[in-house]
Amino acid sequence: MADLCDMSINSVQHHLNTLKAAGKIHHVGPTKSGHWEMLNIDNTGSPETWRVGE
Repeated sequence: MADLCDMSINSVQHHLNTLKAAGKIHHVGPTKSGHWEMLNIDNTGSPETWRVGE
């Protein structure tokens, strides 16, 4: 991720921690084979999730 975003690893970790703390993303599954999901609340208040990186 750091290479794709042209950022340091620490910057990526900082932004991921910020998004996790805000409830915007969460990691599903094992560390090596899991995936990230983004949480979006639509206009009706129901959550939608998207898999990130696929």
